[in-house]
Amino acid sequence: MKKLIISVAMMALLSCQSLDIPAPDAQVNCTIATTTHPKHAAYQGLLDRYTAQGIPGLNLLLDHPVDGCWQGAAGYADVEAGIPLSPCHRMITASLIKSYIAVIVLQLAEEGKLSLEDQLTPYLDEKLLRRIPNGQTATIRQLLQCRSGMPDVFETDFLLDFLNQPTRQYSMEELMRYLYGVKPAAAPGERFYYGDGNFILLSMLIEKVDAPLKESYQTRIFDRLGSTDAFLVEQPDELPTQVPASYWDRYGNGVLENVSDIQTALIAGLAGTDGVVSSLSDLASFMDGLRKGVLLSAASYQEMVDVIAIPDGQSQQNYVGYGLGIGQVKVSGETWYGSFGNHVGSAAMMLYNPTRQTTLIMAQNVGTFFNDAAKQRFFYELIVEVEKIAFE
Repeated sequence: MKKLIISVAMMALLSCQSLDIPAPDAQVNCTIATTTHPKHAAYQGLLDRYTAQGIPGLNLLLDHPVDGCWQGAAGYADVEAGIPLSPCHRMITASLIKSYIAVIVLQLAEEGKLSLEDQLTPYLDEKLLRRIPNGQTATIRQLLQCRSGMPDVFETDFLLDFLNQPTRQYSMEELMRYLYGVKPAAAPGERFYYGDGNFILLSMLIEKVDAPLKESYQTRIFDRLGSTDAFLVEQPDELPTQVPASYWDRYGNGVLENVSDIQTALIAGLAGTDGVVSSLSDLASFMDGLRKGVLLSAASYQEMVDVIAIPDGQSQQNYVGYGLGIGQVKVSGETWYGSFGNHVGSAAMMLYNPTRQTTLIMAQNVGTFFNDAAKQRFFYELIVEVEKIAFE
């Protein structure tokens, strides 16, 4: 029922209100060329086939230890302007940010500035914590594992309120108020329950223990990796250039609507749990940096991917196990570790297969949040198709 109400609200919003947010500048010069890759035709053909079936723009990076790295794109960054999507475009990543948050928290633990077994009460406002379900009892580790028992902010009236005032900017404290007095979904540590509130609180913790989020991301992640195409967006006017327009297939009938203004507002409005815009190359660098000791010690990385299995019937976001800000995904017999990003006008994934030593990064500029068929196509069917090409 809540999804239906929200969908109706968004329909009314898009039909009667124009937002004063600049459209993304989708123009980009790109020199990436992988036509000599042994599987170029197969990967490019896959992207072309899916964009022909209704995805406006689709971007893929597949790094295989034998075949090498292939990057490519198909479709449009801006359908109305006829601008093709390229491998160099900076894509909206949504919940992929949760892995970034986890990395910074683990770095702070390595430096002795906090312990994963700590509760939040020594760091954050007690008045805030006691009004949040399990706010005073859940540990930092349980927040990272999505085992705090905290409900999701999106299960409250937040999304409906946001759509009624889509250009309003919410602080992290304002987002957490939607959980005031809400009944816990479980006791701390009892079970996996995916929720953005966990990572909003962790972002507040980062600002308390380390630095403002933009500074922390820049110095602790982007600078260490040498990333030049990854940004944390905190205000709509900070959206960098070379970002594709965002689209929504509202009715699931292949008719696309440009919702770039809504998407831009959401990126900046979901403080502490959204906001990273990145090229696929820089997302791959992040995944490489995790494994190769650039971002974390080997021990911290192992903790991050030491997942707890999620029982059948309790899985959310297609994860079958979850560690510290990173999930385990099993598709057609292959096991991957990474994150999914699910948004109104975009979707993204960054995955690593340790058995195959293969990195898979993918992004599109059409939303999956309100469309179960689009979720299935992007987060499952496309992965299966990529696996067939990569591992044949």
